[in-house]
Amino acid sequence: MPLIITHNDADGIISAASVFMRYPHQKFSLYFASPPNLKLVLCKAISKNTIDNELFVFDLTPSNETIKLARFFTKVIWIDHHIWDNISVEESEELKLVNDVHSPSAARLAAKYFGVGENKIFDWADEIDKNNVKTLEGEYLRDLIDGIKLFYGKNFHFKFKHLSTLLAKRPDEMMNKENDVMVEKFRRWVKEIEESVEKEINLFERGDVKIGVFISKKYAPPRVIVKKVKELGMKIDILALLYYQTRGRKNLTKVELRTLTNYDVFEIAKKLGGGGHKYASGAIVNGVLKVDDFLNLVNS
Repeated sequence: MPLIITHNDADGIISAASVFMRYPHQKFSLYFASPPNLKLVLCKAISKNTIDNELFVFDLTPSNETIKLARFFTKVIWIDHHIWDNISVEESEELKLVNDVHSPSAARLAAKYFGVGENKIFDWADEIDKNNVKTLEGEYLRDLIDGIKLFYGKNFHFKFKHLSTLLAKRPDEMMNKENDVMVEKFRRWVKEIEESVEKEINLFERGDVKIGVFISKKYAPPRVIVKKVKELGMKIDILALLYYQTRGRKNLTKVELRTLTNYDVFEIAKKLGGGGHKYASGAIVNGVLKVDDFLNLVNS
């Protein structure tokens, strides 16, 4: 059975839907991953599947190591729109690499690749990934996905699989009573978070660079924080969101970097071992990343 490994966000979910649209009668094993745990998910997929399967990877930045792991399978198609850095693995008949940093979403790239682009779900993917949502459906889908991740914990994968299938086959049924409950619950939670941003964001200056740091032990979608910061009229070059997490006995810091002035935050993410886009990047750091250490990194 062919496999899909895709990013656990709207772009990744809709990218997977593009495959379901291209091959409507084919069954797939579907895995969701984030950039930091891609290698782990690949290893899991290898342990549970045979070598003679085809693998599709969407909206996840590769490394030479993860590409080599993916090539365990007979054929690999890797489609992404993030910045790729120092990839030395060459394409072949068994390995197709599709990367365009100018594409508004990975789902749009996938739709073109599979020839299924005439569908409104790819417009939703573009809106959401560019954080420029203009439609009611796009806003609903974004809030639904964030709500599922927030309130379902580790079980969100099951809901995402169902959602990806629904978007591929019956997108007009996305807005239903069950999903309405989740969306309203998430929007109530957003209002609570927004109230805390003004009190808890810390402002710094390093030379001409204005930096805002928001620290939390519970993850909140970066776009929620960005929206509130804009409403407060803060002109911040680097907005650093530091989420302190514990996984087992291990302390981690999930770092999300955004800009309100077109400052290149990708280069900072690279220093932390992460990546992403020029104006929206992130990383996972072992241990607790202190504010002073982050500020020193900006200056280095």
